[in-house]
Parts: sequence; C-alpha cells; structure tokens
Amino acid sequence: MTSPEDTQSAVQEDSLSSALSRYRSRIYALNCKMLERLLQNLQIEPNSDSTADMQRFIAKEWLDGEEFDQSFHVPNDIYLVLSDGTSSPLSVHERDELFKDVEDNMNSWVDPELRPVQLPADFKALCGLTNSLTGPGLPRSNTADVPQPFASLQYLCGIFGEPMYGGCRNLEEFAEKINLKGYEIATGVQTGDLEGDQGGTYLCLCRNQHEPENTFKWRWITQFDVTDIIYNNVVQLLEESWKDFLNMLTLRYGDLGQDEM
Repeated sequence: MTSPEDTQSAVQEDSLSSALSRYRSRIYALNCKMLERLLQNLQIEPNSDSTADMQRFIAKEWLDGEEFDQSFHVPNDIYLVLSDGTSSPLSVHERDELFKDVEDNMNSWVDPELRPVQLPADFKALCGLTNSLTGPGLPRSNTADVPQPFASLQYLCGIFGEPMYGGCRNLEEFAEKINLKGYEIATGVQTGDLEGDQGGTYLCLCRNQHEPENTFKWRWITQFDVTDIIYNNVVQLLEESWKDFLNMLTLRYGDLGQDEM
C-alpha cells in the first residue's frame, strides 16, 4: 500500500518535471526569437552564405567565436544547437558525491543547533533531471545579462575554479555579500553568477525576520541590476525566473513575444 508520504513525493516530482518541461520550452522559444531578432538587427538573411555575414553574426554574439561550431555555414544552422536552458544530469554516484561535498561545507558554517543541514529535496530531484539552469539568452547576452540560476553541481563545489561561496571565507562574509535585508542567513551556497560579479544566484537556508513563524527555510535568491528576487522553491524558480530577466534581454533584442508564453 502506498503511504501518504510516497504519494506526496510522487506528486511533487511530477510537478517539478512538468515545470522543467515548460521551462525548457520557454527558454528554447525565447532563444529562437533572439536569434531571429539578431539577424534582423544585423540585416542578415537567415540563409545567407556570405562569409562576411557569418563573421559579423559570430562576432556580435558568440564571444569572439569561442565554442562556435565552424561546420555551420549559414545563420539558420544555429537553430539546431540553441540551448533550452538545461544540460544532461550527472550519474547518481557523481551527484551523491557532490551533494555530500556541498553539505559538509554548509554544515561547517551553520549553527550547531541547526545541524545536520541537507540540501532541499526538490533541488536534489532537479539535479536528477538536469545539471544546469542557464536561463534565456544567446551566448553573449546570457553571460552578460542573465545571472544563471544553477550553473552546475561542479560549480557549487568549486571544481571549475570558482570558490564554493563566491570568494567568501565565512558565513559573515557570505551574508554580507548577499546583503538580503530583513533575512537572517544560516548557511547556503552560490549556485550561479553574472559576468563581472554584477549579480548571482544563491540557495540559502534563511528566515524572514518579519514572518510570524520566524523559521529557517530554503530559498533561492537572485540578484542583478540592484534587484533582489526570492523564490521559495524550485518549481517557482522554474516558472518565474525566466520572466525576471526579460527586461534586459528586450533592451538588447527588442520584443521577444514573451507576452504569448
């Protein structure tokens, strides 16, 4: 017989999977629209086989040609490789090892009365479906305008050279860096960043000092353009975060048809 807990877990996983599917669809649609707008702005035909057109196109958006597939000959080819904002998940073994690494470090910071701290279940479930949430944007705009919600589990652990806590040496520095007014941060980890350290995303165990229950909860905090945005869980992050970046992207590309999504 299925327990109520198992039923609730199955419902939550289905909700998460559905939200991720919608996220992927929206990100891909936005990226297609950005590519279309970019070609219009550059006055390049999608099927142009002009080498000069292709070079202008790459220089405008593809970070000086880095990571650009040189087998592409016309701009229309790029539609085949546009991102949907996700990547393949790591193996169960890899995920478990990295979860432990992150949790061990978070527990070294947290008040002993709150130990043991574990990453939230919905985040671990998300990692079973994807190893990143990059948000919308072509390569240059995604790097410059959109703070990644979740760069990768390796990023969380500093495997790619980034410090686990965004360069902070202790909880006080971490809380000061986020500077989330009205909240007390018990522990957390940086999950994504923005070019030039102009913003980032953090997964924090924190409490709102103005809430009646005043209890510690996991929250996602995204900061950019002197703005703090808080998401209470992964599903909310998937359903809402892509919309919060659109002002900057529409300034760069123009209308993206986002009102129809």
